[in-house]
Amino acid sequence: MSRTLRLNRSLKYDTFPHRCNLGELELRIKDFSVDGDETVKADDDSNLDLTEYSGWSTIEFSLSVEVPADLLEEVLPEADESTAEGASASHPAKVVVAGHCVDTYTRAGTVLGDGISAGTVSDTLTISSETIARRVDLNPYLLRSDRLTEEEERSLGLGRTHDYATEPGALLSDGRRCRITVEDEEAGSDDVLQVERTSFEEENEDEDTVFPPADRMYYLDLKRDPNNPVLYFNEDHDQVVDIVWNGEGRYDDLTAELIWDQVMSSVWARMTEVAAHEYDPDAAEWTPEWQPAVFEMLTDHLYADRDVSPRKAAKFLKEELEESPMTATERIEQAIQGLLDPAQQLDNHARRIGDR
Repeated sequence: MSRTLRLNRSLKYDTFPHRCNLGELELRIKDFSVDGDETVKADDDSNLDLTEYSGWSTIEFSLSVEVPADLLEEVLPEADESTAEGASASHPAKVVVAGHCVDTYTRAGTVLGDGISAGTVSDTLTISSETIARRVDLNPYLLRSDRLTEEEERSLGLGRTHDYATEPGALLSDGRRCRITVEDEEAGSDDVLQVERTSFEEENEDEDTVFPPADRMYYLDLKRDPNNPVLYFNEDHDQVVDIVWNGEGRYDDLTAELIWDQVMSSVWARMTEVAAHEYDPDAAEWTPEWQPAVFEMLTDHLYADRDVSPRKAAKFLKEELEESPMTATERIEQAIQGLLDPAQQLDNHARRIGDR
């Protein structure tokens, strides 16, 4: 049984207002070094199991991303014009590898190259045991790095209706995920909360939609498949979604954490209440899996003054919700603050703004 509420943050791409060829990048983990010791070649360049190492502090990974020449030509007008200069020509794009630890909500990343040419770009990424638990997923992205100005558009012979990306940070491509596992998973564990992005405006074109109005920022779907919750971010709020998924730099990271904490606070509250309400103390098996996962993470925060199991905590909260809803909801609210620690994120953000 999973001891954590898993968040795979899988992306759902629909359409883009510019050329974007997804799935073209090839990310590989070449080797790694634990606490500065001898470099070890990765036995699997996309799914690395490091559970045999214990007591480590930092692990440094050597990463490489293969960028096809035809990809650059398709998404960058500068690349198409400079084909004659050869594959070594530099283009206004950069390769970013973004990492996310689903257990600690930690986001990390590195820029493997800025001013990209066709071929392989490489760099290192270091993770710390203080911020990473169980596993970290790495995703490669190709982003435009410089603005395409009107003067450059004219010099390239582009008409006003061209569909190339013009703004820095625009997504041009991505690639397969690489996973690094640093702790063993418990038997039966699995992702129990899927996170996706979609346009609520487009979803509401369906008369039978379960989605809220287009001005909402997110939606937790427990209706269509109660066994498999899905959290949707609204792509109509493009700036919010871009920061959460593709933000760059420390300021964007802090802002993304604030957004994530705001969303997860209410998501946790709803899932906790539903799990407590549906808990059956007489059932031999506690299903669906996401419900015990919620209590395995929250029990210590819900009943800090009692030595109780997740099952006992669910039973107590179920009774409390029936007998004193105000007390129970206050308990849930305080427990979630203890789990997510939003005050620390706000403090970090305030200090960062003060330093600007």
